[in-house]
Amino acid sequence: MTRIKICGITTRDDADAAVAAGADALGFILFEKSPRYTSPERVQEIVAGLPPFVTTVGVFVNTPAEQVNAVSRNCGLHAVQLHGDETPQFCEQIEGTVIKVFRVQDARWREAAAPYRVHALLFDTFEPDRYGGTGKTFDWNLISHTPHRLILSGGLNPE
Repeated sequence: MTRIKICGITTRDDADAAVAAGADALGFILFEKSPRYTSPERVQEIVAGLPPFVTTVGVFVNTPAEQVNAVSRNCGLHAVQLHGDETPQFCEQIEGTVIKVFRVQDARWREAAAPYRVHALLFDTFEPDRYGGTGKTFDWNLISHTPHRLILSGGLNPE
């Protein structure tokens, strides 16, 4: 089953356009160093006006667990996407649905991902100086035959 999440939503107009285009989920970057950062207050406003059945995802990078949980609750998020260096033990502290991101460079992601017990793994292209949002694809053969629920990111197109 293919579902689409549009990430980097920063305005109500962005959210409305993504939903109108058929997005199943919307991602909100809650990492202040990102050019697509959106404040928790703004995320809360946008989420409050969304139609039912649109999944909302907060994207965090190395944010303390208590803060992730508080922002997620206050904003009415359905899931948390952890895009940093979060450990399996850290992920267990997060309330609700957790998506852990792995930046794929080679097959070493398998060993790194093995101890994680999260709802899904999101795979993005490795860039040494960025946590994600590169818009680049990686060799998808590197993630074939995985037992995990998976989400692809980076350089996706209709093909």
